[in-house]
Amino acid sequence: VESVLDTSRKICLIRYDKEAFCPSGYQSLMKWKKRSKATTSFSTKQENTLKALYDWRDKVAREEDESVQYTCPNSALLRI
Repeated sequence: VESVLDTSRKICLIRYDKEAFCPSGYQSLMKWKKRSKATTSFSTKQENTLKALYDWRDKVAREEDESVQYTCPNSALLRI
């Protein structure tokens, strides 16, 4: 029992650190979209909108302590 409690104490001391925000991460979504069946490219306006939505999603997810995919999935960002 002591061994289990000791292991539990050690696990409880592990601190979770959130991933650092990557401002250019929205570009990976653009590449993902291009690899899919869609053949359209992004206009400058669409790219700027995607970047703003990507930044917004990360901010809201951190404020609400939720994952970015729960806040707004990649597919929804691309549809907007």
